[in-house]
This record gives sequence, structure tokens and C-alpha cells, in this order.
Amino acid sequence: MPPSARDAADVGRRIVECWPDRARNDRIHRYVKGDHDLPFAPRGSKALYMWTLRKSRTNWCRLLVQILAQNLFVDGIRATGRTEGDAGPWQFWTANRMTRRQSAVHRAALKYGLAFVSALPGEPGPVIRGTPRAA
Repeated sequence: MPPSARDAADVGRRIVECWPDRARNDRIHRYVKGDHDLPFAPRGSKALYMWTLRKSRTNWCRLLVQILAQNLFVDGIRATGRTEGDAGPWQFWTANRMTRRQSAVHRAALKYGLAFVSALPGEPGPVIRGTPRAA
């Protein structure tokens, strides 16, 4: 018997909580959102200098992810060694609206270096979902 959606979400949440790179991923998430660490400042720096440091931060991480993600798009599926597309898997891909949802998976892969998509049995075909990152 396949797991229910609630059980699958619970397992996903637990995996995210005990992920070994959680501190790294949280820092990446902050940087992409624009919450950067301040550059080094000597002790006793004047208020104007600190103000300049805060104002000088620019969110280049988000821009880089957006530029690269715009060029990533799955528009067909074919098996290794074949020259034409395979209609069967593509039918399931489109039935799960992954043509619309795939950008979130691409963005996660660009940000964190990896991303996951779950494919579980369902009716009339497999249920495919991108695994969201816990905020």
C-alpha cells in the first residue's frame, strides 16, 4: 500500500530536519532571499561606515539563479540510445503538470546543488511532485 500524502509529507519534513547540510542550506536560502552577512568591519567602526556596508549589499545570488533557471526546461523524454521521444512517460509528465512545476525543481537544484522529485504510484498513472524545501 503506498503512503498517504500526509505520511509522505511527514517523512519529507523529517528528512529536511535532520539533513546534514541544513546550516549550509539555510545560509544559501538567506543569501538568495537577499539577507547577506555584512562584510568585515573593524571594531569601533563609525556609524556612517556601518551604514555604507549595509547599503552596499546587492542580491546577485537571486539574479544568477533566475538567469540560469530561465534556460532550463524539459520539453520531451527519450530513453538512452533512442532518437525519438517516448510518448508514455511524457504523458505522465504532462498529466502531473510538471511542465509548469519544473521551474521550482530547477531553481532548487541551482541554489542547493541538488533537488528531488518524487514519483509515487497513483491512478491512472504515477503521481509526480517536486519536493519543496521547508522554509
